[in-house]
Amino acid sequence: MLELGRRLVARGCRVGLFIRRLPGEPIRSLVDGIEVHRIAQWPDHLLFRLRVLDNLVLPADRPLRVSALYYPFFARRVARSVALTGYDIVHLHNNACFLPVFRRHAPKSRLVLHQHDHALADFALEATRRRLALADLVLACSDHVRTGIEARFPEHAARCATLHNGVDARFFEVASDPGAQRDVLFVGRLAPEKGVDLLIEAFDRIADRHSGSRLVLVGPIEPAPRQFVDPFGRDPAIEPVARFLEQPASWRAHLERLAGRRPGRIVLIGPRLHRELPTLMAEAAIFAFPTLWQEPFGMPPVEAMAAGRPVVASRAGALPETVRDGRTGLLVERGAVAPLADALDRLLADPETRRAMGAAGRRHAFEHFRWDRVADRLLGLYARFCPAAEVVCESSS
Repeated sequence: MLELGRRLVARGCRVGLFIRRLPGEPIRSLVDGIEVHRIAQWPDHLLFRLRVLDNLVLPADRPLRVSALYYPFFARRVARSVALTGYDIVHLHNNACFLPVFRRHAPKSRLVLHQHDHALADFALEATRRRLALADLVLACSDHVRTGIEARFPEHAARCATLHNGVDARFFEVASDPGAQRDVLFVGRLAPEKGVDLLIEAFDRIADRHSGSRLVLVGPIEPAPRQFVDPFGRDPAIEPVARFLEQPASWRAHLERLAGRRPGRIVLIGPRLHRELPTLMAEAAIFAFPTLWQEPFGMPPVEAMAAGRPVVASRAGALPETVRDGRTGLLVERGAVAPLADALDRLLADPETRRAMGAAGRRHAFEHFRWDRVADRLLGLYARFCPAAEVVCESSS
């Protein structure tokens, strides 16, 4: 939101950002030209504890996070403030449940819902249908997410559009010579649904042929709850790791046991600050992202391409949109160890192909995922669907 906000300000927009107020913070401030409004979330954090009722009391297709009980006081306070401050467009992130609140309390504002996950296509059919009718524009972070929304709500398809995420400029600034490197890098949550155990097994199969290479795993060991990954148990690719999603405490021991097969060759780095990632990318020969989950977007592969690294990724969710198979990397089927091992083997054995794919990936990321390009597209969509001159962004996080 800050990256987009800065660029909209530079293009002459008035931009407001509504966020949670922490103790000791000012109610309002100006950050890079963005009007930052901090709103208290009392007593929303008490209501948020009701999320323990998901899958126990609340129906599987209507979890707390898509209900009217999700941050209702925050939404109402923001909506009233928007009405007083006179913003023309309200840009909501993910929370379709806020649309009725803003339509009621800020009736003069145009409403944009920006969806970054599968929730609209998965949950609360009738409630979501009514809410989307209130939006002037429904944005999705990928064609994968957008087509899921359009398939479920064809009556609203004409007001849906894709706005891909942007990549931090620091990734474009690092040196790019993957042909001179030897390591395979993964960045993200070290979680079952990300295919990390499959990546370890694939690397173990080829490690003896590439004695100078390591598999470097960066990120927190943090499985997601089953209700976020595969809420209805419909995805067969998730079934082999479902036990770890339901009993996450066992995942760490499993992962450490797998990594112990190759001491010093399979390295669990742990979490790192985002500003450290460009340097880590620059030290890798290949970036691997063999996720099992249908990724709504998948930021790490795009960052890797911006850093000039070839990507080996699964055909999951939005990844075929961002990774060009055979040009900026190689795509393999979800959950299949042998093709993953073959792809890693092929690229580790061919420095020139790594260089060519890395260069193509950097060009591709520069052409399609720079924040300036994203901001220009967003302004074009505003002009088309809700012509106005002023913008407000909202966040409950």
